[in-house]
Amino acid sequence: MAAGRSPQSYLGWVFFRIEDSWKLPLGYSSKLNFPVGTPVAYTDSMPIIAAAMKVVSRQLPSTFQYLGLVGLANYILEHRSSYTNFNLFAAKTTMPRRIMPWRHRWILVSP
Repeated sequence: MAAGRSPQSYLGWVFFRIEDSWKLPLGYSSKLNFPVGTPVAYTDSMPIIAAAMKVVSRQLPSTFQYLGLVGLANYILEHRSSYTNFNLFAAKTTMPRRIMPWRHRWILVSP
């Protein structure tokens, strides 16, 4: 498994997914930090999405992970919001025509 935050997030999701029942606080997993347990939020597993995916986890493959889907959704939302912001900005300023089609794409390639 690769180094970084992805393994931690994925393992938090896996342990939360195999939990037998729902416990309070929402997202609590007794299999993490055994025997005390810990909430899935402490594993950077995006607890709101983890809870939504646990509802349908029986229909998902055993190796399912949503981190890539969340990354794609973030990428699309970032593109859309930058497009909207640049359109609002361009309405108030005069921008050369050759820049207009590329005005929002610089955000996608910036680190």
